[in-house]
Amino acid sequence: MNKTDLQHFLTHLTEEELFLRENPEYIPTPKHIEMIETEEYGSIFSLSFETEQEKLRKKGLPFTNHFLIARQTRFYEIEMHQHNFVEMFIIYSGSATTIIQGKEVKLRKGNVCILDTAVPHAVEPLGEDDVLINFLMHKNFFTTTILNLLSSNDIISRFLLKVISTTHNHDHYIIFENNDMELLFNHIENLMCEYYSPTFSINEIVNAYMVLIFSELIKNYQRDETESHKLSNQTFIGEIIQYISENYTTCSLNSVAEYFNFHPNYLSRYIKKHIGYSYKTLVQQQRLNQASFLLLNTDLPIGEIADEIGYSNHDFFYQKFKSCFNMTPNQYRQKHRK
Repeated sequence: MNKTDLQHFLTHLTEEELFLRENPEYIPTPKHIEMIETEEYGSIFSLSFETEQEKLRKKGLPFTNHFLIARQTRFYEIEMHQHNFVEMFIIYSGSATTIIQGKEVKLRKGNVCILDTAVPHAVEPLGEDDVLINFLMHKNFFTTTILNLLSSNDIISRFLLKVISTTHNHDHYIIFENNDMELLFNHIENLMCEYYSPTFSINEIVNAYMVLIFSELIKNYQRDETESHKLSNQTFIGEIIQYISENYTTCSLNSVAEYFNFHPNYLSRYIKKHIGYSYKTLVQQQRLNQASFLLLNTDLPIGEIADEIGYSNHDFFYQKFKSCFNMTPNQYRQKHRK
């Protein structure tokens, strides 16, 4: 599929959408979808990655084992639901109004929202000029491809670490504004062109483009936030995180505070306020990010990896790694390399 065909595919009205537009009172009844009870929202739908694969199969659309693309049907309200996969929805044109964990979130062209598993959300009916693209990702997608990002991109690494962890609550989301969207949309369109004309190497192509897309999201986020904080004459938390990520094996709270001309107590409170946990936890997370990268991409003995990331006490390293990933470093290496 080329980009002209893709534009037509994304914007033309399907027979289903034509019917829904002419019959706004019609409410489709979902079939074979599990309902669950929640304290805040009562009965809501619970979707699975496998049921979404089956929907695409019945429509004759392509799908892979761990990654799906679907365009949101217009003129149709998506009622409150949650699912066992990670969803990234992209506002390709127009706008969309979503309800995420009971909060109304208005999104415009270029905005990207990534939802973790088990996040209750709904989408109000889209208009004719609104195009919302869904990227649906099984948790295994991240454990095999995107972990490479975790060693160098702290803004999203905390989110993805929680996605693949079995010990964290899965109830969070992240929104990217993307004021500069040209390169991001180019990657998205190239990926979709490949996805809808799949070859034997489609999995590798999807992986490569998703790394580019995540990297572009992070770059835009950093640029937008840095400019905002420059205007207000504040130190951007991203600058602090970046400094720590580059010096995590040697820096201390005092040395970082001295570098940014902060009192250590103030820096500690500032980090806690902006990212939700302490300086000590931030450094530990960075070390574990790097450990996961080295386990997947090198043959270094685990003891050497512990030394390289600053854990001279190997037992303590094993304890922290298992607490984060719910498996030992050796089990992690064997599972994800397989």
